[in-house]
Amino acid sequence: MASLFDKQAEVYIHGRPTYPSDWYAKLAALTPHHSLAWDVGTGNGQAAIGVAEHYEEVVGTDVSEAQLKFAMPHPRVRYLRTSQSITDDELVTLIGGENSVDLVTVSQAVHWFDLPKFYANVTRLLRKPGGVIAVWGYNNVVVAEHYEEVVGTDVSEAQLKFAMPHPRVRYLRTSQSITDDELVTLIGGENSVDLVTVSQAVHWFDLPKFYANVTRLLRKPGGVIAVWGYNNVVVSPSFDPLLKRFHDTTLPYWNPNIQYVFDGYETLPFPFESVGSGSEAKPLLLDVPKQLSFEEFSKLLRSWSAVIQPRTMVLICYPKQWLKS
Repeated sequence: MASLFDKQAEVYIHGRPTYPSDWYAKLAALTPHHSLAWDVGTGNGQAAIGVAEHYEEVVGTDVSEAQLKFAMPHPRVRYLRTSQSITDDELVTLIGGENSVDLVTVSQAVHWFDLPKFYANVTRLLRKPGGVIAVWGYNNVVVAEHYEEVVGTDVSEAQLKFAMPHPRVRYLRTSQSITDDELVTLIGGENSVDLVTVSQAVHWFDLPKFYANVTRLLRKPGGVIAVWGYNNVVVSPSFDPLLKRFHDTTLPYWNPNIQYVFDGYETLPFPFESVGSGSEAKPLLLDVPKQLSFEEFSKLLRSWSAVIQPRTMVLICYPKQWLKS
């Protein structure tokens, strides 16, 4: 069975989902002790890393050496390859001995196990009383399969080169010189569009012109326009003041329209009737969690329009505290 996952070890670390931090906090709240956890079928350690935020030591085991080569390092996680030939007594000793484990976790893997053998070992290893085993998986991945056709438009040909293909999405570059009539015809004609979406972009638009075209295109009755953006990146109480300092240094270089984003779109002109999302006359607020490495977080900062403007020549210099964090 190990060879099944050896071939796609690198794909797993990029393609498989991570789990919310709240999930691990809930599991930790179930165990009175937090000395040792065992993550079984750990793969690249996605679950082990989350568990390690709550336990002094985590042992992550897997039969696949290829998967473990991509395991994410953590000072409290010890990764071990368990061969198919290991005896039950050897495994119990390797993990920590009988009655030693506070939490056993199995993420998207238990269906591959020899269950009687696995459960017998868990029974020996779990601390009594108080030990907990948590098993979970995922299924039915749904990727916004709600419309027969989607037209995605952008003025940037460079951005569209990276557009993700989908059988029901048609990408179009709309030049600055396109007329309103040409645009309406290109999309589908008047009274043809069920939903207009704008993600982290409407603050750059010629709003009167855009809203006039939306009014022509939306199906009546029943058409909906949804605009949203994101702001206020929150990392941790110790890191956030440093991030604010960096953000403040970029303020002179932002386009004035960015103030709509800084205001959470509350000041954005919006001449359409509310459909009930959010409080009265205010946008709906959502938290959007995302796990990023430091390099990925750096790329996020480098993508800010205030940083990439050629005229600004902003040099990103990270405080030493960031590297420590």
